Amino acid sequence: MAPGIRSLLTRRNITWDDLHRLLSKARLRFEKGESGGYTVLAIDHNIRVKASDVFRNNFAGKINRQATETALGAWTPASTSGYEDVQQAFRTPVRNSALREERKAQRRADRDSLMADYNQYRNRQREVCKGLTAQRKEARQHLVMNLRQRKKEIRAMTVPWSVKKILLSQATAQSVIEMRTLKATVQQRRHEQFPKDLRTWVAERAGEGDARAAAQLRGWCYADQRNQRRLDARLEASALHIGPPPEDNQKSDWADFMQQRVSARQREQNLAKQIATTRIWTINRRTGDVSYLLNGRVSVIDRGRVVTVLNQDDAAIVFGLEMAVQKYGSRIACTGTDEWKRMVTATAVKHGIFAQFTNPEMQNAFRQEQRIANPLQLQAARLHSIETQLRTEETPDLIFTDEADVRQFLFTLQPVAQARQLVELLKASQIPEMKANLDGTLTIALLRSPTGQRSFRISIPEGKRQEIIDLVVQARQMAHRLMRSNLRTHSNEREGR
Repeated sequence: MAPGIRSLLTRRNITWDDLHRLLSKARLRFEKGESGGYTVLAIDHNIRVKASDVFRNNFAGKINRQATETALGAWTPASTSGYEDVQQAFRTPVRNSALREERKAQRRADRDSLMADYNQYRNRQREVCKGLTAQRKEARQHLVMNLRQRKKEIRAMTVPWSVKKILLSQATAQSVIEMRTLKATVQQRRHEQFPKDLRTWVAERAGEGDARAAAQLRGWCYADQRNQRRLDARLEASALHIGPPPEDNQKSDWADFMQQRVSARQREQNLAKQIATTRIWTINRRTGDVSYLLNGRVSVIDRGRVVTVLNQDDAAIVFGLEMAVQKYGSRIACTGTDEWKRMVTATAVKHGIFAQFTNPEMQNAFRQEQRIANPLQLQAARLHSIETQLRTEETPDLIFTDEADVRQFLFTLQPVAQARQLVELLKASQIPEMKANLDGTLTIALLRSPTGQRSFRISIPEGKRQEIIDLVVQARQMAHRLMRSNLRTHSNEREGR
């Protein structure tokens, strides 16, 4: 305050009223005694001290005091009403505890009702997404049945084999295009109907004028600021702290991850559009070969017993793979350079195409790619392969050469520990074709070839196949649900103020 008074007294045409107003801001008051001395009163504490002790440069000593009086003019006492106005302005308001509790309870009620509305919205949108998934499954099954019926009709025709090859190729290509289009369409609709995360939904409601949502956003903002202050307080002053550049402060790992998901979804949609525009370019009437045009150039040739892919575009490889799976089943053989084989396995994993390659190196590379992409994807791929084998092979005995497939099969029928123990007992047994019965559901036997290679024969009783297929389908769907849930954030939104 003393520097402020010294600065005030350097101005021109100042009065005692100016000094009183300056002191009132610090809750002080100037008074003049009968002997001519000045005192300073601390209003809140009723304490008086000499002005010469507090403001020595202007009131200590006769010469300084006379200079101050000359600058301020004739003494004018401070206005009592003015000090009362200052006191009223600076008085700390008394808090009403009952009112605070009432407002707190109201905020809690608003927050609970807002969360109830969000849960209702989320459950409703989830039911819509489940309905879309069921519709896609039903539509896909319809397409599969139509293709099977069309193939039967073509094979029953009394036309040359070259013509049958052309018709079969056209039917298969049309089925691939329809399935890819169906998948992209349902994915887009699911994406549009999928429930938004809590913060996005609350922000939209706040934009619509919902006072509860606006209060919740403020609460989250305050909480984020408090958390940031706590974080800053924990940072050691003498340590090195490394973070993103200032222009990236608003970004987050989750935001980047979601952007990657959006980009991947856009790439999948673009791929579906490219495949949907596939058309026949040439037909060799003599041999029955059919050439297909993708992205403006001949990319796939269906030669009947083999499908040839001519370029390494994703659309061409996906179209060729899906045609081969539709024509020959999930177990396929690929020939070509090592670069081609790497492209095929990577593309199959990238776009979720379930296939079994007869080439052991390709199959190992395919599984390694799946493990890198997502361990659950490998589980879903195994279950899909087992489901396909159960549906397509009508014999009661199924042969598995991969022990991991057998384990995965058994895991769907009984606890993991028991299935693992059963496989180990079969492997440790010295009895030729050791068999084990699984609660009457199926029988598993270990076969050993003269070269020492092992395989497993699983025998399914009459009437049990459909029950086992249903269990495998449920396990595959569970793996897909877990994959989707892993892509969502695991952190719960905290309640705000």
